[in-house]
Amino acid sequence: CALPISILKQELVLKQDCIDYLKTIDNLIGYEVTLVAIGGTALSLIDLKLETKDMDFLYRSPQEEFEGLCRRVAEERAYVLDIFPKFEMSFMNIPDWLERSEVYEDVSFRNIDLRIWNFYDIILTKVDRLHRTDEKDIETILRNNAISGDVLQQRFEYLFSIYMKSEEKDR
Repeated sequence: CALPISILKQELVLKQDCIDYLKTIDNLIGYEVTLVAIGGTALSLIDLKLETKDMDFLYRSPQEEFEGLCRRVAEERAYVLDIFPKFEMSFMNIPDWLERSEVYEDVSFRNIDLRIWNFYDIILTKVDRLHRTDEKDIETILRNNAISGDVLQQRFEYLFSIYMKSEEKDR
């Protein structure tokens, strides 16, 4: 399991801060990268949340080079950044994270394919952790979007079955 890049910062990150950060990264790389905004970062980018405590992304790219660049730019700006090459968190192992994201169309980049994670997986990962801010984010999603309880339950059952299979292999 890859560890996230984490750089401490006291201030909150606004949508424009995140976009400006990504524009800087985009201008520095000479290769294509797919970034999927997850959690509060996704909600901030689509204007469901004013600010987030950090920026969280899943990505597809040459890992060492990209993570090093992200670390340097985040340190220069003193942002909290968590970036993962795949999603694994407690029982949540989400193998189809990229396929279940949608293109972010508000801003275009030359080298970055920015995507937003789907609401069902955001809800399930926030329920898995469930800090106070996670509860507020879930309420915001439910209040502003048509979420099917049946689809949410099916998605949970699918992800839980993946977890159970991995547990059986580990025994």
